[in-house]
Amino acid sequence: MVKHVKASKQKGNLNILNDDDVSDEVQPCVVCLCEMDDPVELKECKHAFCKQCIMEVFGAKPSCPICGTLYGNVYGDQPRNGIADIYIDEESLPGYERKRTWVLYYDFPDGKQESFHPEPGKPYEGIKRRAFLPYNEEGTEVLKLLKKAFQQGLTFTIGTSRTTGKEGVVTWNDIHHKTSRTGGSP
Repeated sequence: MVKHVKASKQKGNLNILNDDDVSDEVQPCVVCLCEMDDPVELKECKHAFCKQCIMEVFGAKPSCPICGTLYGNVYGDQPRNGIADIYIDEESLPGYERKRTWVLYYDFPDGKQESFHPEPGKPYEGIKRRAFLPYNEEGTEVLKLLKKAFQQGLTFTIGTSRTTGKEGVVTWNDIHHKTSRTGGSP
């Protein structure tokens, strides 16, 4: 069991623990399931791991494997050649009469998969997509989050289209968008 006491050193998101910081009843590391070797504690959530284990976990995704607390930015495998244009349209969305509309226009040309994609070197088919948000306070907040997700490569991925079944295409990556002016939630 790791005591929650002041660690002797801090490095980035880790508190490097001394032997004095660890009780005699050492819990195993939840990553390797062995006794903790060179134990470190995550600064925010205070969960402890072997230093090497948490460094490997952070190499894939900078989040605590126990509680999911993020330590840094997550970057996805969205193709780098895409663009996102944002403009305001005077036509309102249903449920938001007398309001303008944020329109997001995504464009990914055809390309070749990179090393971080499922099949490096193989071609992929691009797409063009539009999405709509109400031009109000809530819509503007969501727009900021969607911009951040796009910049971090989280909005799209390369895979199999859920609508056509076609493989090797740019497809949505589970960040839901309103893609039609009518239907669905306002």
